[in-house]
Amino acid sequence: MKNCIIAIVMFAGLFLVSCGHDDNTDPSPYEAPVPGAMVSVQGGTFDMVDPSSDQVINAVTVSDFSIGKYEVTQKEWSDIMGSNPASGNSVGDNYPVYHISWFEIVMYCNKRSVEEGLTPCYSISASTDPEDWSTLPVYSSDPSFADWNAVECNWSANGYRLPTEAEWEYAARGGAHWTDSYEYSGSDILGSVAWHDGNSNDLTHTIGTKLPNQLGISDMSGNLYEFCWDWNATYAGDVTDPTGPGTGEFRIVRGGSWMSMDANCVVDGRYGEYPNSVYDYNGFRVVTRP
Repeated sequence: MKNCIIAIVMFAGLFLVSCGHDDNTDPSPYEAPVPGAMVSVQGGTFDMVDPSSDQVINAVTVSDFSIGKYEVTQKEWSDIMGSNPASGNSVGDNYPVYHISWFEIVMYCNKRSVEEGLTPCYSISASTDPEDWSTLPVYSSDPSFADWNAVECNWSANGYRLPTEAEWEYAARGGAHWTDSYEYSGSDILGSVAWHDGNSNDLTHTIGTKLPNQLGISDMSGNLYEFCWDWNATYAGDVTDPTGPGTGEFRIVRGGSWMSMDANCVVDGRYGEYPNSVYDYNGFRVVTRP
């Protein structure tokens, strides 16, 4: 009888252990996050897929680049910009920054580049110095809106910038591991790699508290949508280092957020936002090139 009791207790313990971890809900970091860390991504060619039809529409080649291991945090933002725009229950140094527009991100990238002794990528009205730029537009009717909408990027500069849509997707798919064909960034199980509408409690979460993808990059699915450089438009043909059309109305956001259903967190999902829009579900990560 004593042996039977021990066996039952051991079985119960095993059952509790096996049921105590659910990849769909539990944060499972490999390591403590280091804000500002960058991941080197070896370039390559991959198939971009039309999210509306699931058909491969072009083979895109991207050159080597480095991308933020995490979304830019509120501390990183406030250190450069002087204040934290985030509000509500998801406020703190290691929370990703939100309540920021695409225009403000352009300013952040140039200011951070100068702060770190790098060459700024963005120019408005032929100047890379945000002090020379016209007033940040809040509404499309603002006189400065057209100037900011015409921002140009020096792709040979070594400063910080937004990823192109192709760079973002290539990194989200795992770079050279893109043939794994995961539905989400690093997994086919959304909850293991992402905070989304099924597990976030309607809140943004601190960076790096879900499993990273094959390259060690975190939160490319879920937590916050991430702005990219490109205008939201029809994909072009087979190209190398595509940067999208020269004009448009919406800038691309990728990856889904804390409020997104599964279908919006896939690696090939693409959506657009006005460049002056400010929401609590949009953030970004930075890219540099050698």
